[in-house]
Amino acid sequence: MAQRTWDMNTDGMAHYGLMPDWIEDIRKVGGDEIVQDLVGGAEAYLRTWRGAEAAG
Repeated sequence: MAQRTWDMNTDGMAHYGLMPDWIEDIRKVGGDEIVQDLVGGAEAYLRTWRGAEAAG
């Protein structure tokens, strides 16, 4: 039985198991700060939404 090797660069996000590889690639290119922005994205969105509701 042959096993396939997945590569983010050629296959894209073929399955969720590649998510850690994708995040590590982002960290290598953009640094730890960009990963923290990615991880905190949902919270930042909610803070922005709450601010918009309060202002409106």
